[in-house]
Amino acid sequence: MIPPPPAWRQIPEWRTAVPPWQDCGTPTPWWWWVGVHGGAGVTTLTRAFPAISGDARRMLPAGPQFGQSPFVVAVARTHIEGLQHAQDLARQHASGMVPRGMQLVGLVTVADAPGRLPPPVRKFHKLVAGAFERVWEIPWIDQWRLSSPDPRAPLHPAVTAMASELATVVGLPH
Repeated sequence: MIPPPPAWRQIPEWRTAVPPWQDCGTPTPWWWWVGVHGGAGVTTLTRAFPAISGDARRMLPAGPQFGQSPFVVAVARTHIEGLQHAQDLARQHASGMVPRGMQLVGLVTVADAPGRLPPPVRKFHKLVAGAFERVWEIPWIDQWRLSSPDPRAPLHPAVTAMASELATVVGLPH
């Protein structure tokens, strides 16, 4: 068995249903985005898919026992600190220190800067990605610096591909 990360590096869990919160998607999403650190990109992803996804506010949803989705997608920026937090969640999950019934679907890494990752970060990204069943890489999207994504407008192909695969995994009819 894989040991969990230290308690102070674990993501806490909701003991109730995730309460509705303004601008955090639907209260009954098909999947939850869980930012493994502040500034991971969860709010932006939730705004891209407000009718089908929800922001769990950096906590693990209790899931089916409260009638909410068991599906969780971790979100991290592509800097070393963000990837370390993603690795912590992978260890927490592998050690069984997550809510009963929660399904960790995968990891979304959101570019923290334009261009390719520096070699040490790229190497660590590959290592961390190996701990997740699925990994989606969202590149730097300039327009997201200026405004939130419009869910009615075309999205970047990487975002669309991720959403399509997620919809299939969680059983969303499309």
